[in-house]
Amino acid sequence: MAITTSVLTNSGTLTKPELGSIPTLFNENYADVLGVKEIILPKGGYRSKERIKHERKRNFKKARRWHNGVEGRISFLKRCFGLQRCLYKGESGFSRWVGLGIIAHNLTIISRVTTTI
Repeated sequence: MAITTSVLTNSGTLTKPELGSIPTLFNENYADVLGVKEIILPKGGYRSKERIKHERKRNFKKARRWHNGVEGRISFLKRCFGLQRCLYKGESGFSRWVGLGIIAHNLTIISRVTTTI
């Protein structure tokens, strides 16, 4: 079984990741197996004292803030630069569509900076 489609759980068994619910133990293990350095999936509901301590660490908070910034930027690109729907076909077309949207965004930011100087 490929490691990208399965997760090694605490009991040592391989399980598929739960894609519908992001902050789960399975998905944290999956990210760990893939080599993610900072896993910043906050846990909802009841949290143990150990989990609360983990979520209050400086690195966790810093990574959560960065993640929130990225989500905001993605939302901005979708609203203002037409990235909510790709009109090209295939993976190369999708890459081209996203690349052109990001270039348009960067040019907009550059024009804002140069006009205020």
